[in-house]
Amino acid sequence: MNTKRLSDTMEKALSDQMNKEIHASHVFLSYGIWADDKGYQGIANFFTVTLRKKEIILSNSWSTF
Repeated sequence: MNTKRLSDTMEKALSDQMNKEIHASHVFLSYGIWADDKGYQGIANFFTVTLRKKEIILSNSWSTF
Protein backbone atom coordinates (compact mmCIF):
# COMPACT_ATOMS: atom_id res chain seq x y z
CA MET A 1 0.00 0.00 0.00
CA ASN A 2 1.47 3.33 -1.07
CA THR A 3 0.85 6.00 1.57
CA LYS A 4 3.14 8.60 0.03
CA ARG A 5 1.21 11.86 -0.32
CA LEU A 6 3.74 13.95 -2.23
CA SER A 7 5.33 13.38 -5.58
CA ASP A 8 9.09 12.98 -5.65
CA THR A 9 9.38 16.35 -7.40
CA MET A 10 7.32 18.13 -4.73
CA GLU A 11 9.18 16.39 -1.92
CA LYS A 12 12.53 17.50 -3.36
CA ALA A 13 11.27 21.08 -3.88
CA LEU A 14 10.07 21.28 -0.27
CA SER A 15 13.31 19.81 1.01
CA ASP A 16 15.34 22.30 -1.03
CA GLN A 17 13.26 25.20 0.29
CA MET A 18 13.61 24.03 3.89
CA ASN A 19 17.39 23.82 3.43
CA LYS A 20 17.43 27.39 2.10
CA GLU A 21 15.39 28.56 5.09
CA ILE A 22 17.74 26.82 7.52
CA HIS A 23 20.76 28.35 5.79
CA ALA A 24 19.15 31.81 5.97
CA SER A 25 18.54 31.28 9.69
CA HIS A 26 22.21 30.48 10.21
CA VAL A 27 23.20 33.62 8.30
CA PHE A 28 20.82 35.76 10.39
CA LEU A 29 22.22 34.21 13.57
CA SER A 30 25.78 34.99 12.47
CA TYR A 31 24.89 38.57 11.54
CA GLY A 32 23.07 39.04 14.84
CA ILE A 33 26.02 37.80 16.86
CA TRP A 34 28.39 40.02 14.87
CA ALA A 35 26.18 43.09 15.34
CA ASP A 36 25.81 42.42 19.07
CA ASP A 37 29.57 41.99 19.41
CA LYS A 38 30.11 45.34 17.68
CA GLY A 39 27.56 47.08 19.90
CA TYR A 40 24.91 47.55 17.20
CA GLN A 41 21.99 46.61 19.42
CA GLY A 42 19.23 47.75 17.07
CA ILE A 43 20.30 45.63 14.12
CA ALA A 44 21.28 42.77 16.45
CA ASN A 45 17.71 42.81 17.79
CA PHE A 46 16.31 42.86 14.25
CA PHE A 47 18.29 39.76 13.29
CA THR A 48 17.35 37.99 16.53
CA VAL A 49 13.63 38.72 16.11
CA THR A 50 13.71 37.70 12.44
CA LEU A 51 15.55 34.49 13.34
CA ARG A 52 12.90 33.63 15.94
CA LYS A 53 10.15 34.17 13.34
CA LYS A 54 11.96 31.85 10.92
CA GLU A 55 12.31 29.23 13.65
CA ILE A 56 8.57 29.37 14.34
CA ILE A 57 7.76 29.04 10.64
CA LEU A 58 10.18 26.12 10.26
CA SER A 59 8.86 24.30 13.31
CA ASN A 60 5.27 24.74 12.11
CA SER A 61 6.23 23.54 8.64
CA TRP A 62 7.82 20.35 9.94
CA SER A 63 4.87 19.56 12.17
CA THR A 64 2.56 19.35 9.16
CA PHE A 65 4.43 16.39 7.65
